[in-house]
Amino acid sequence: MDVTNRTPWLLPTSCEAATPNTTVGELYNQRLQNQSLEDIVIKLGITRQVGSSGEPPRSNCRGGGVGKLQHQCPYCKYSTVRKDHFTKHVRTHTGEKPFTCSFCCYRAASKDNLKLHIRTHTGEKPFSCPYCHFRAARKDSLQVHIRIHTGEKPYACPKCPYRSSQRNALISHMLKHRSIEQNGQGIA
Repeated sequence: MDVTNRTPWLLPTSCEAATPNTTVGELYNQRLQNQSLEDIVIKLGITRQVGSSGEPPRSNCRGGGVGKLQHQCPYCKYSTVRKDHFTKHVRTHTGEKPFTCSFCCYRAASKDNLKLHIRTHTGEKPFSCPYCHFRAARKDSLQVHIRIHTGEKPYACPKCPYRSSQRNALISHMLKHRSIEQNGQGIA
């Protein structure tokens, strides 16, 4: 079959006609399931068009790769091709927390956050320090602990040479600058 002079099939110019996960490959799979290509094209609202310049018109759908539709947040400008990332993001706006702790009344927006919380009940600490016997329930807690051994202090004060290994310590330090500036005193 000669395809050199064929116009490409385009995803619909309105995302309402196709599902967010529709890919070009899925269209071909549907065709193989004894459906005619024309039926699939009509069902999904796909058009075969050429613009005035000879180029296919751009779709209003935000593409995140060849043949993939993006999920657009209805509350902000966030978009992603991953449905699981989209669902997790929308929960930041809606406050939905469908995952419930079986030990207490804690609710979480994601399974991962619930898993981290459950470790407070079980005492599980899967992350261990390579320098000492310290163990942590969370990877980020271990990373902060390791700075004790390495001497790393990534948080720097913009007003003086002070540096800290923890963000909260820098915030406390900067509040001292603010307090001193309001009282008109210098740092001791």
